[in-house]
Amino acid sequence: MYKKSERFKKTFSPAFSLVELLVCVAVIGILGTIALVALSGVGLARDKTVSASNIRQIVMGLHLYSQSNSGLLPQQYDAERNLDWSGVLIEDEFLPKEIFHAPADDFERRLEGTPRSYAVNSATYTFLQNGYHSPWPKNRTEQPSTAMMVPPTVMLVGENFGGAIENSGAVTGVAEFEGLNAETYNFYRNTGAHYCMADGSVAFMSKEEIDHYRADTDYNGDPKDPWKWKP
Repeated sequence: MYKKSERFKKTFSPAFSLVELLVCVAVIGILGTIALVALSGVGLARDKTVSASNIRQIVMGLHLYSQSNSGLLPQQYDAERNLDWSGVLIEDEFLPKEIFHAPADDFERRLEGTPRSYAVNSATYTFLQNGYHSPWPKNRTEQPSTAMMVPPTVMLVGENFGGAIENSGAVTGVAEFEGLNAETYNFYRNTGAHYCMADGSVAFMSKEEIDHYRADTDYNGDPKDPWKWKP
């Protein structure tokens, strides 16, 4: 009996020492971090793909709207119905409301309702009141001739991209109507954002690139250039 126990003691040893266990824990932690980074990259790529598709559908919705409204674009804000341009497209059943929410947009709003993650190529109301040019009609009374005869390289809609205009929801449009907090933000870690041209093509551009399209910038020194197209 004694010999059997002695033999057992000689052949048995702990599976891991404390040092080995700590090394295993460290390796598992590193592998977990790598896996999370890889998964986040996959998720970000998926979000970008969905958002680019959303923007393209929004521009197609604008074309459909114009065909039913004498070639006119929807107003930035329809005071009679208390709807912004996206609300008009939703209520008039040109697009479903889900199209206007980007998967990566998880920023808080001051107002309840479906968040709008996209903006039109225009400027804040203050800029427009001070004479800045914009392709987007403030309302049908002041700009009744604004039609959907837009050059194909003109940007119409983009993701909200903060940072260029203080206290504005977007570089490229009016986002204040949905109660977006004034803080600047960006969906994709300040690398850029998606923008869709009048012909339905989508491009991912940086802030420096998109500044060519801002309504408060007289591109090529021409104060009468309302469309902000690139050469």
